[in-house]
Amino acid sequence: MGRPQRTRRAVGDFNSDGKLDVAVTNLNSGKVSILLGHGDGTFAEPGHVSVGHRPTSVAVGDLNGDGKLDLAVTNGADDAVMVLLGHGDGTFALHETRSVHSRSVAVALGDFNGDGKPDLAVAALLSSTVVVLFGDGTGSFPTGNTFGVARHPSALAVGDFNNDGKHDVAVANRFSDSVSVLLGNGDGTFKAYRNFAVEAQPVALAAGDFNNDGKLDLVAANVGSDSISVLLNDTDLTPPTLTMPALAPSYVYNASVTLTFGATDAESGIYSIEATLNGVPLSDGQSVVLNHPGTNTFTLTATDKVGNVATQSATFAVLYAFGGFLPPVPNDGSGVFRLNSIIALRFQLTDANGASVSTADATLTVQKLSGGTLLGTPIDATAAGKVDAGSAFNYYAAANTYAYNLDTAPLSTGAWQLQVHLNDGSVHAVTIGLR
Repeated sequence: MGRPQRTRRAVGDFNSDGKLDVAVTNLNSGKVSILLGHGDGTFAEPGHVSVGHRPTSVAVGDLNGDGKLDLAVTNGADDAVMVLLGHGDGTFALHETRSVHSRSVAVALGDFNGDGKPDLAVAALLSSTVVVLFGDGTGSFPTGNTFGVARHPSALAVGDFNNDGKHDVAVANRFSDSVSVLLGNGDGTFKAYRNFAVEAQPVALAAGDFNNDGKLDLVAANVGSDSISVLLNDTDLTPPTLTMPALAPSYVYNASVTLTFGATDAESGIYSIEATLNGVPLSDGQSVVLNHPGTNTFTLTATDKVGNVATQSATFAVLYAFGGFLPPVPNDGSGVFRLNSIIALRFQLTDANGASVSTADATLTVQKLSGGTLLGTPIDATAAGKVDAGSAFNYYAAANTYAYNLDTAPLSTGAWQLQVHLNDGSVHAVTIGLR
């Protein structure tokens, strides 16, 4: 490698032979050395790529989407990042030089705006900022944003530190003896950085799960204290625990229930809790009258103080109390009627308080039976006369009764099932015979 001071290195398969190679920046010579690996731990004599003045860092990735690894190199004395596109044979050609002011000293790759194209994060030493350059997928980085961190950022690591699926940036700050963590919003912006103290003058940084808890941790190399600092990630990644109300599978229409629910979060605490019944907000311990016939949905959502969300839903039915069929139709299936006759089918509905229900929707279908087996599909009933319309029942307030006059002329002799469909989702059936 000669006498130049080596500063940073990166690994990748630069000549597409399936063996790992190494790229090394040489601070004093203004070159990046490429060492092609033999696959046995040894390397060929290095080739050299001229870059700018005082290259300090190199990052590897496919920056233009051609399947070949490229390089991004920071040149500290030039306040710039150079993009070198790989030919896939271990050689590279300059594609773009992007100005990054105030001593660019470190570079890392990530997709910070969620467009599927690699972006660059660059540490700007003298301005104490991180510059994020957004890639367009061709190897160029036409736009960018700048984000403040602590004093003298010297190294970068990219990863998903809060497990939200978005890339974050960690920065080692040499002269503030700290590591700044910027959590990404996924749109190219970041939340305000948080600082974590380390030993004196951190100059290198790496991310990994060092305690096997599923969270990315950080390790910083501290040149001022000849030490390393390991920062274990204690980010709360666990959503709140929900306590749902005790719900029965079904309730009678107009029943009153008290809904008790809650949420806990042992790590960061609860920030908000929201509950709805059929989309209407509820408070814990609230009593409600169940006047929505059919399927009802209770949903509970809780958010903790770091943004983890838990949600759960439960459904139950609200049903009318069906009092059975009234004469002349017996409920035990023993009723026999003449073909071509008119059958008066009647029933009553009540609520949880025993009061009559007058607002239900009811329709009638019929289906042939043979040997106790239903044949075909239900067909809409045919009404007799002008009082009934279609297959819908009429409600008669004087008798608190739903009634339908069934014309049996379109039917045939034998067993038939009469099916009353209510708007609470229930079906009530009775068998008759026609002769």
